[in-house]
Amino acid sequence: GEQKPRSESYKRRKVIEARLEELDAESLLENEALADMSEEEITDAIVEYVQLKKKKQKKVVKKDNPQAASPTKEKSLSALDLFVMENDAAQKELQRQRSEKSRKAYLTRIEKHASSSPRKSTTTTKQAMEKVVPSKLGSSKIPFADKTPQAAIEHIEFCLAQNQLPTVESVDVLLGPQRLSGRKQILLRILADGFGLRG
Repeated sequence: GEQKPRSESYKRRKVIEARLEELDAESLLENEALADMSEEEITDAIVEYVQLKKKKQKKVVKKDNPQAASPTKEKSLSALDLFVMENDAAQKELQRQRSEKSRKAYLTRIEKHASSSPRKSTTTTKQAMEKVVPSKLGSSKIPFADKTPQAAIEHIEFCLAQNQLPTVESVDVLLGPQRLSGRKQILLRILADGFGLRG
């Protein structure tokens, strides 16, 4: 059972090594395929790539000029050094892409829940929200009386402005089956301000 993941990881690293041979540091940041790999797999692949490049560079330096001094070798590796320095930026970009995927999946799951059972117990929505990530804000004590979509938007905006999570009831109304302008923006604000999920 443990050999299969190692084999898949090895194959993935080989694929990445092949891609890295043709990529510079800047184009690597734009490679969406890397977003599907874990940070550990990407780091392992980059380390192997760097080691491979250094070995090749040493062979070339020795072949062309056996007496070449160390500074010359360092100069020839400047482009590679730049790639390594930008590895942190690559990791951050890949993490951003993965966060964006998670955020979209969360929104889709919540909207599907609302369309399939718009008037179920509000506890379901609350559990769905809390299951994704714990909130950074306290729960709102502001009452939500007018059960209309527009009132829900106004209530949610007011709660977020007070650094409080909106009531579950207001979110339930927001996620109702009706067409509602601005719903996506409000959901994004709840995710960003309440749960720290930013795209």
